[in-house]
Amino acid sequence: MPYQKSSSWTALIAAAWIAPACVTGDNEPPVRAEHASAPAPPPAVVGPPLAPVAVMPAAATPDAERILKVIGHADVMSAAAMVLQKNRMVTGGEDHIVRIWDTTGGLSLARLAGHTQAIVAVAMAGDAKVAASFGRDSTLRFWDLEKQAERRVAIGLPKNLVARALAFSADGATLAVGCDDRVVRLITPDTGLVSATLKGHAQAVTALAFLRDGRLVSGDEEGMLVVWDAAKNVELSRFRAAAGAVRSLATHPDGVRLAIGAGDDVVHVFDLVTGTETAKIAVARLEIGPIAFAAGGLQVVVGGTSRLIEADATKESYDVLAFDLASGNMAALHAGHKGPVLSLAAADDGTVVSLSADETLRHWPVTKAQTPMISR
Repeated sequence: MPYQKSSSWTALIAAAWIAPACVTGDNEPPVRAEHASAPAPPPAVVGPPLAPVAVMPAAATPDAERILKVIGHADVMSAAAMVLQKNRMVTGGEDHIVRIWDTTGGLSLARLAGHTQAIVAVAMAGDAKVAASFGRDSTLRFWDLEKQAERRVAIGLPKNLVARALAFSADGATLAVGCDDRVVRLITPDTGLVSATLKGHAQAVTALAFLRDGRLVSGDEEGMLVVWDAAKNVELSRFRAAAGAVRSLATHPDGVRLAIGAGDDVVHVFDLVTGTETAKIAVARLEIGPIAFAAGGLQVVVGGTSRLIEADATKESYDVLAFDLASGNMAALHAGHKGPVLSLAAADDGTVVSLSADETLRHWPVTKAQTPMISR
C-alpha cells in the first residue's frame, strides 16, 4: 500500500503552523487550509522557516550518522532533489506545496504554493537559483529561489499531460521533461516555452540525466536508453539497458559512465562512449529507487524498498546500500528510514545524504554503516 504520513506527524506539522512564531502575515492561513478546494489556484506564498527538530549531537564524530527532521509538509513528501554543493534541497508534497531546505541543518527556507494538486516531480538547477515542479494538475512551474517566488508557469504543454521526470542542464538554461506520452520536452526556464520535442521512445519516459558535455540521456518503461544531442535536438544513439523499467539515472564524475537503476533489480553501469556495460550489480529483493555515485566515483549508492513476507503480512524496509563499483560487493547497508527514499546525493566530504518520505534527512558515512545517533 502507498506510504502514508502518520497522524502524529500531521498533528505536529499542524501545531507548528498554528504557533504564533510561525506566522509571517496577519492573515496568512495555516497550511492545513490548503487542502480545501478553491475556485482559483492560490498565489505563490512564502512561508516561515521551520527549525529542525533533531540535530547531530555534540559528541558525534565525522564517521557517525546524522539525522535531521525536515518537518513542514502537511501531507506525504512525494518528490525531492538535492544540490549538495549549494546545501540546498527542493521537495514537493501531496499537500500541493513546494519547499526549499538547507541540507546542513534541515531548515525550511521557503514554502511555495501554486499547484492545485500533488507534486509528482521536482528538479533544481546546479546553481540552486531556480527549481521546477510538475504536479498532477498538469502544470510545470518554475520557482525563483533567490526571490522565493514563482517565476513562471510553462506554456504550450498538452492538456492532461503526465510527467515522470525532470532534469536541468548543467548551465540551468534548459529543463528536460520526461512524459507518459513517450516524448521528452525541452523547456527554457527564462520563457517557459517548449524549445524542442524529442520523439523516439516507444514507452513512457521515466528517467532523465544531462551529461557534463550537454548530452541528454532518457530512459523508459521498457528499459531503453536514448542519448540525445540536446543542442541540435537529434538522437545520437540508443540501446536496451535493462530488462525492466528505467527507474533512475546517475552520471559518473568522469562524465563517461552512467548508472541505471532498473526494474529488474539490477544496477547497470554503461560506458556511453563505447556503449558497453562495465558493471552489473544485482540488488536482490530490492525495489530500486534513486541512485548516486559516491566516494569519488568508486561506489554506487542505491536507495530502495525491500519487502519480506511474514505469515500473512508483508514487512517493508527502506534502506540505503553502497556497492563497490569495481568488485560489485556491498560496502555498506544503512537501515533506519521509515518511509521510501526519495532522493540521494554524495557530498564532497565523502558522506551520502538521503531524504525519505518519513521526513528525515540522513547523512551517512559512505564506508561503513553506523548506529544512528539522534537527539531531540
